[in-house]
Amino acid sequence: MGRVVDVATQQPLEDVAITARSPAAQREQVVLTDGAGAFRDPDLNPQSSCELSLGGEYEIFGNARVGVTYLRRWMNDVIEDLSRDEGSTFFLGNPGRGIASDFPQAKRTYDAAILSLTKTFSDLWLAQASYTLAHLRGNWEGLYRPQTGQLDPGSNSDFDLRSLTVNRYGPLAGDRRHELKLFLARDVPINNQHRLNLGGSYRARSGGPRSHLGSHVLYGLDEVFILPRGSGERLPWMHTIDAHLGYTLLQTEARTLSFALDAFNLFDFAAVVARSQRYTTRDVEPITGSAADSPFVNGDRRQIDPARITPADGD
Repeated sequence: MGRVVDVATQQPLEDVAITARSPAAQREQVVLTDGAGAFRDPDLNPQSSCELSLGGEYEIFGNARVGVTYLRRWMNDVIEDLSRDEGSTFFLGNPGRGIASDFPQAKRTYDAAILSLTKTFSDLWLAQASYTLAHLRGNWEGLYRPQTGQLDPGSNSDFDLRSLTVNRYGPLAGDRRHELKLFLARDVPINNQHRLNLGGSYRARSGGPRSHLGSHVLYGLDEVFILPRGSGERLPWMHTIDAHLGYTLLQTEARTLSFALDAFNLFDFAAVVARSQRYTTRDVEPITGSAADSPFVNGDRRQIDPARITPADGD
């Protein structure tokens, strides 16, 4: 990152105004230095997000209600380090705003619609069920970048170079389109002193997105999205069934004795939760435009047509 230091002491200088003309922005830029002497946007906005939640419930019969909820979360501003000269110098800014307005705006947006049914405990039983349809889209994963395991808040590689911003928008790593939940419980009296407690749950969630990653000539492995983010095959669904069995002995009004047995993943369901997204270790260019419309061999999302892949070294 570019820094300003005192010539005599070699210590960083804070709040130094620098004016320069950027060929990419085609206008003069004014930046200030922070406490470490690094360049930053003088009008830098703090990182922030917003949330909107709307919903309602309706009682369909005694102690039972259905509900519908819509939830949306999005980023207002993101702070990242950026470079216009492919890594020779960097500055801190808000991608898509201020002096970084010529960069793509950082986006991370979650939309979810939730349909629920709740039966509170009465007549010795209860139930809860819900279905969630959700999308998590954007070009910024957050403070952690799972593709490379990078944890550098405010300086992840997403906006470091212009060439790294191509094909970044799409379903993010946490995108799970469908989720089902069902919980049931019943109290079974045997007599005045003995009771059984029965319970169970079923949870299912669709798999996350996968991308085709290549190597960047400057930044290395898994930094290039060869095709738009999320173009690969999704991971499979995950299913879990849990069970509960309990016994209660009412010895006196003030004393009870209880035993419980909980079984998690009762039927030992297993599913693939992650696969490597590294398509090639070679330095390659992103596939864009019409070439990205039908890039697969025989429609197989696991295999890109080799004729559409351009090595970054030109060979």
